[in-house]
Amino acid sequence: MKTKLLFFGLIFYGFIVKAQEINWFTNFEAAQKQALETNKPILLEFYTPFCKPSISLDKKVWGDEEVQQLVKHYVPFKVNGTTSIELVNKYQVKNAPAIFIIDANGKVFKRKKGALYKTNIVLLLTNYRINTSMLKVYLSSFYQKEKFSTAFRLGMKYSDFAVLSNKKIKKDILRVSKEYFETAEMFLNLSDNPKKEAFIQKIELYEIQARLILNRIGKAEKMLSKWNEVQVDDMNKDLFYKLEYVVREKNKKANGKVSGFNQLSEVEKAKTILLLQSI
Repeated sequence: MKTKLLFFGLIFYGFIVKAQEINWFTNFEAAQKQALETNKPILLEFYTPFCKPSISLDKKVWGDEEVQQLVKHYVPFKVNGTTSIELVNKYQVKNAPAIFIIDANGKVFKRKKGALYKTNIVLLLTNYRINTSMLKVYLSSFYQKEKFSTAFRLGMKYSDFAVLSNKKIKKDILRVSKEYFETAEMFLNLSDNPKKEAFIQKIELYEIQARLILNRIGKAEKMLSKWNEVQVDDMNKDLFYKLEYVVREKNKKANGKVSGFNQLSEVEKAKTILLLQSI
């Protein structure tokens, strides 16, 4: 009898250990700090107790070894949808389970809707296992204080990050970039910054860069055609030259016009070539 009890006890113990292999954070601030420290995105799951789909997700997906290995590229954060009303409202969760991939400041890269099977989750976790080390300083600055400068720099850095990102997620990265730019513009409109118009101009130029990153050359060319060098503020000249050069190279339209590319620094030239090669 003791042998049987020991046997079943070991089975039960083994099940508990396996179920706990993913160490879920349950506090948003703690998850954010961990994401900032480890340069990982946050894997956010909304669940409800006694919800059959939530229980099934725990057993059939989060309990799977392949999935658990992929989760190591994230900061896993689990939210009880019946008690965390503020987060439920923030992310407009209607049903559980619901899964989001978010950055350290809570901006959404991806929301997973529909059936949450292992194959779908593996694909999701594979695509979004990004390393945000190049954004670390900027993510941390925004986390510490939300203001024009921290939001603006993150908008720019996310745009640059999209150039280097997997093609499957570029659009989502750029959407997050746009959200930070919108936050920056909100702060800017409330300020008396003497360079307000120049900063708004730069945001508009980054919108053109976003079209290029997504290989929408025709749209980018149309947007850029409304600009000329004279109206571009000096602080935005490098970005304008970069966009102009990439559009012309992609369309093979020299038109005998001298390119501003040669006026760029070596660092900016390298960024321009990188953008061109990524399209």
